[in-house]
Amino acid sequence: MEIGVEYGKTLFDVKAETRHAVDPNFRFDPRDREEPELQFYPVTSDSFFSVISPDVRYDVIFLAGLH
Repeated sequence: MEIGVEYGKTLFDVKAETRHAVDPNFRFDPRDREEPELQFYPVTSDSFFSVISPDVRYDVIFLAGLH
């Protein structure tokens, strides 16, 4: 998972079975990236975490959002 994707450089370089991208303002059109393992969430991280199941687990999380 990556929070704060911006242009997607890091996200697109990582290969994983499932990838989640969270960013309220992607700097690219996610519709141009049709990869079945990649899901885009055009929301803030607070919004994302308020609706995701607490059972969801990630092996790697890259945080580059508001800090």
